[in-house]
Amino acid sequence: MIELNNFGWNSMTLSFLGTLFFSFWTAWAAFGQNKLIWRNRSGKAVSSTTIFYGLCLQTAAVIYGYDIHSLAVLVGGLIRIPLLTMTIIGLGRFKGFSKKEKFMFSLSLSLLVGMLFLSSKGKMFMVFAFGSVLAYSCQLFELWLSDTTGVIDIRVVLVALCSSIFWMVYGISIDDVVIKIVSPCFLAISCLIIVLWFRKPKEAP
Repeated sequence: MIELNNFGWNSMTLSFLGTLFFSFWTAWAAFGQNKLIWRNRSGKAVSSTTIFYGLCLQTAAVIYGYDIHSLAVLVGGLIRIPLLTMTIIGLGRFKGFSKKEKFMFSLSLSLLVGMLFLSSKGKMFMVFAFGSVLAYSCQLFELWLSDTTGVIDIRVVLVALCSSIFWMVYGISIDDVVIKIVSPCFLAISCLIIVLWFRKPKEAP
């Protein structure tokens, strides 16, 4: 793995440790969201499209991480896949999926299948990264349409906000075009979701 081979006091090691930190923090937040859905037996205001695309994105990260021999990318995907799987199962059970959501699921799976068979996995992962902005905006739209905050765990959005800041700074430092474009978009969407969450009535326990 490239991170272990280059382990030391350098930018790669610092970004590796930062990535692991945010991966485990995100997994903790995802566990809380999953627990909230199953405890309340509800998926109100939680976007199934955002969650399912996130599941596909993390699976793509595992494929990409294995391809480039990156432990950080590999671990980040592996620890989140089980949690997102349980979340999407809960949403299907307590909320159900619309025809539009099923169509979005099929598009996400098509991208994932394409990544498995195409040699340019880096380019496919880039497509996934850009697509994640659209998928994440579905959560904003879902909350906008809801009369309450439903079962959205605000900690998930707060972690996404902090993670976006980390990746934005990192992207600027290494001059990565994809990260510099995607991270500010996630940051902006997260801010809008947080503002909307605080303005919406809260679901009665």
